[in-house]
Amino acid sequence: MITQQLYRVVVLLFISCSLFARHHKKPPVIQKTPLYWDWSRIPTSRLEFPEHFLWGASTSAHQIEGGCQLSDWCKWEQMGKVSLKAEGCCDHWNRYVEDIALLKNMGLTAYRFSIDWCRVEPEPGVYDMSVLEHYEKICIELKRQGIMPVITLHHFASPLWFLNKGGFEQRNNLADFVEFSCVVFDKLQPYCSMWITINSPTSYAGRSYFKGIAPPGIKNAQRMQEVISNMLEAHVRVYQALKKRTNNQTIKIGIIQCVYQIDAGYVWDIIASKAALALLETNVYHFFRTGHFDVEVPLLATVKHSNHEAPRSLDFIGINYYSHGQSKNFKIAAFEEELPTQNPLYSIYPEGLYRAIKEVYHALAGPLKIPIYITENGISTDNERHRDLFFKRYLYALSVAAREFPVHGYFVWTLLDAYEWGSRKHYGLYSVDPQTKDRVIKDGTAYFIETVKNA
Repeated sequence: MITQQLYRVVVLLFISCSLFARHHKKPPVIQKTPLYWDWSRIPTSRLEFPEHFLWGASTSAHQIEGGCQLSDWCKWEQMGKVSLKAEGCCDHWNRYVEDIALLKNMGLTAYRFSIDWCRVEPEPGVYDMSVLEHYEKICIELKRQGIMPVITLHHFASPLWFLNKGGFEQRNNLADFVEFSCVVFDKLQPYCSMWITINSPTSYAGRSYFKGIAPPGIKNAQRMQEVISNMLEAHVRVYQALKKRTNNQTIKIGIIQCVYQIDAGYVWDIIASKAALALLETNVYHFFRTGHFDVEVPLLATVKHSNHEAPRSLDFIGINYYSHGQSKNFKIAAFEEELPTQNPLYSIYPEGLYRAIKEVYHALAGPLKIPIYITENGISTDNERHRDLFFKRYLYALSVAAREFPVHGYFVWTLLDAYEWGSRKHYGLYSVDPQTKDRVIKDGTAYFIETVKNA
């Protein structure tokens, strides 16, 4: 880890470089990324994957179910913090049988979905068994169709009552999440052997406690790092609690890490890129390798936490990966020369998927001897030629990585054009009519489906 003295040196260099940048309007551009492939020479028509490779799609409850008014995100939307609301969205709550048939028709063998905590536990300690029975029906239908359920226990949205008492900011509140996880596990573990505790703690904390674009809308680096530390601790506690509740050795429990490379545009941007890596990725890897979470950034954040059980709390690691960005004069943007998407920070960069897998393997999966799953990867676009190109190139990068590293599965984001946290972004394999809710397969998904069926 970087020492406090070294961090002070980094900060001084950062200030010096900032002053230099202001007086040099056209500084030399360094190599923009360490990896680009010559796609004119790469055949993407025949891809090979390991035997028993898991092919799936991912969703999250708040984004597709509709009908719940008890979460922090529902309150956020009602307060007018975003222009779009999730209510109605895809109506997956009532159409899950239809949607599972879509998975089956594409040849997918797994479905990653999340449990809506606010539905299951609308008040502290009060559990709605009818909701758990609904999720049980989803699992039963998935198993009937030969599709493996993969359950995520927390995907960004929390009960409003949990946020009102401080949410993941308070270490004392972690017992609430552990208890909820145990209740869900007891009901659904007969059907599900793959469990994800939390969808990307760094993404959650960054959006909610640093950028302030998600509930509770706080902009504070110290609190962001405290939340990351607490969510990692929550994972360890949930892992231990669930393992004690079963003798089934086939049940595997993991967590998800979001990877977004920030490649330096100018020499001085290397400092910003390295700092972002340290704060959002390196500390997570270090915690699970050593049991220590240490952040010391003068004037920004200081968090120290240890749990020596952390290195024994992962059966697998999930990676959410979409693209990379470029830091120019300490501002992050997509690469202009790459094909754009509806997300202003994402361009089509398939080499980055390979880089992400390699990074996570060497930083975490290799030392812990655990497998890797790509738990989210997709493109938001209405250009179906771009979607087709995306799948051809990203799946090629996946196939290369799967030959070199223990990658055991791939989950596309997402099954349906869903509510994208207040914005219109079309990641779905299927479009959804806003009025009728009819699902229509997109032309750009053909290559993906063909690859799945031929794998």
